Amino acid sequence: MHSEPEGDCSPFNGASFICGVTNVEDLILVPNTKWVIGSGFTDQVTTQNYLHLFDSATETGAAVQPFEIAIRPDTKTYPDCAPPDWQTFGPHGLGLGLTGGTRLVLYAVNHGGREAVEVFEVDLSQGRPRFTWIGCVIAPQGSWPDSVALLPDGGLVVTSMAEPADPAGTKNKLLKGEPIGWIKEWHPGTGWTDIPGTKAFSAPNGVVVSPDGKYIFVNLSTGRQVARITRGQNPPKVDFAPTGILPDNVRWSASGKSLLVGGS
Repeated sequence: MHSEPEGDCSPFNGASFICGVTNVEDLILVPNTKWVIGSGFTDQVTTQNYLHLFDSATETGAAVQPFEIAIRPDTKTYPDCAPPDWQTFGPHGLGLGLTGGTRLVLYAVNHGGREAVEVFEVDLSQGRPRFTWIGCVIAPQGSWPDSVALLPDGGLVVTSMAEPADPAGTKNKLLKGEPIGWIKEWHPGTGWTDIPGTKAFSAPNGVVVSPDGKYIFVNLSTGRQVARITRGQNPPKVDFAPTGILPDNVRWSASGKSLLVGGS
């Protein structure tokens, strides 16, 4: 199932298409449901972009409009954070966390108006998921976050693969596969910390965490590798697996026993 913003949506070479959604950069399945949440991001930072919701049973999808998103700030966990400007909202990488019952938490990297991870509660009790914005995590100054994953203790792992203040230097480093970007952890109350042993990574991109929180798996795009970082050790143990492609997004398989890596 692929998304197409416009044009002919007829099946081609065994692939089916969904029209009417724009540049869905990341997708995440809501566990044990037919629903898939997608981001919609373009490089036009003044353009309104959207979260998208897909029904895998009917293979249909549509943008989640701002008026459909309730606002209920969690000022204890996310202090001093106002809702995003929906007119420039630019969701990118997605992460999902379970909170029990019929509620989940969605984490969406946002480039519209600010560099941040926006946090949404997702209510599944009424069939079609309903979204409530509850807070945000502002990214470190001078970074361009890409992907986000939840840690079992409520913290986040976030990647950044560019240096927005130096676009020419960024392009040069990406072309050469040189160290660029970062991977950090964020925890409520303590904020951002670097992950030791990752300074030489080249363009950290998609990221997931093992269910027990012992391992972080991150795509190194221009390094053409997937890195496995062992948590709980100082310094952490880092292992690499070549991909043969420029890896972008990564997700756990339905069984949770293997990784699905997408790239070009």
